[in-house]
Amino acid sequence: MKKTGIIPLILTIVIAGVFAFGICSSCFLTNSEEDTITAPTVAQDGTSSTTYDISFAPQSNMVYANIFRQSCSAEDFSGTITTVNAGQIVPVSTSSLPSAFIFYDWDTSTALYYRYYVRFWTGSSYSYTEKSDINAGLSTSEASLSVSSPAILYSCNNFTKSYTFTLSTDVTMPNSNFTALDVIISNGTNAKLFGIGTASSLVVSSGTVIDLQKLLPSSFLDTSLTLVGLTGVYTYPTTASAISALKYTEYYCTDPTTSVTVYEKLTDSTGTVDSIYDGTSSSSSVESFTVPTPVSVDNGTDYTPSSSIATISDVLSNAASYNVSIDMTPEKQ
Repeated sequence: MKKTGIIPLILTIVIAGVFAFGICSSCFLTNSEEDTITAPTVAQDGTSSTTYDISFAPQSNMVYANIFRQSCSAEDFSGTITTVNAGQIVPVSTSSLPSAFIFYDWDTSTALYYRYYVRFWTGSSYSYTEKSDINAGLSTSEASLSVSSPAILYSCNNFTKSYTFTLSTDVTMPNSNFTALDVIISNGTNAKLFGIGTASSLVVSSGTVIDLQKLLPSSFLDTSLTLVGLTGVYTYPTTASAISALKYTEYYCTDPTTSVTVYEKLTDSTGTVDSIYDGTSSSSSVESFTVPTPVSVDNGTDYTPSSSIATISDVLSNAASYNVSIDMTPEKQ
């Protein structure tokens, strides 16, 4: 058993509960195949009375798999259903897949009932399993970030050609296993995670700056983007030998934040800061933002997502920041 734990318009971005690992309840992409694959098996872990083991067979044409968790206060799921992308599994190689994947859920609430399903990405389309049987929660609560009035500063500097995100509020992780804080950004078609901070418990706002122009893939440049929220990420395993033995890497996500306000600081080509979008006043909050494509094509903006990585060394080099390694595309109920 592993160690347990685990961006000018005015508006506050509100999450409607995914994974979109969670994080929303409607899907942007067309489903190629739905509910035709055998549901995952959910069983209480043999060594932990508060853990569920979600096991499922791999698909030969898969690139990765997202594990979706649905919860409801009614055992028959007749009430409001919350869908969360709980995490992602990325195999080392499709030529050497394990007989089954096992994903662990340590953080379920005894006040709720749960069921699970898996979404596979083949590189061009999604396919889905059926939904699992319904099970009562086992633990005291779900894994969540602790943050008061979460906010992000988007600095759009057309003078220095710098386009950055800075965390404006401290964030506390639910436990020591979650060591990466990620922002969830959507381009209207896909939503992905991008690392903004790391810490064993508290991610402080100072120093948490990411260069969006160098970080975002080409499909996220010169297009309207929205900040969906924040999530904590835990990866397992983290060593080459362990990944080789397991044959896949697991990424676990906390429940996403319910809302994040983005303040924009806009600097024109002469170096003058906009009087409204100054990054500090409430009028500078924005609903969406755009990051331009850099003039140079060699600054790393267009890179292969780590979900397509083929070697263990690539897995490890991407694990720390989780850049584009987790598919946070919203999913329907």
